[in-house]
Amino acid sequence: MRFYFDKRVLIGFTITMLVLLMLGIFSYHSTQRLMDASNLETHASRVMNTAERVVKAMIDMESGQRGFLITGTEDFLEPYYDASSH
Repeated sequence: MRFYFDKRVLIGFTITMLVLLMLGIFSYHSTQRLMDASNLETHASRVMNTAERVVKAMIDMESGQRGFLITGTEDFLEPYYDASSH
């Protein structure tokens, strides 16, 4: 009877440890996927910010060029030169 009880305790303990091990592995993989997604989001955000700055610089260049072509005043080229330096 004692051997039967010890065997059941050992089996229960082993099953519990296996479940905990599987949960640990699952948690680790989930954390890795979350970190990968976070890094991807950070990269996408940086790309979007850079693209927005490029578009703004292009608009400034076009506006300055348009102002110069319409008026012939070189003061309108200042936004063009500022934007082209970025």
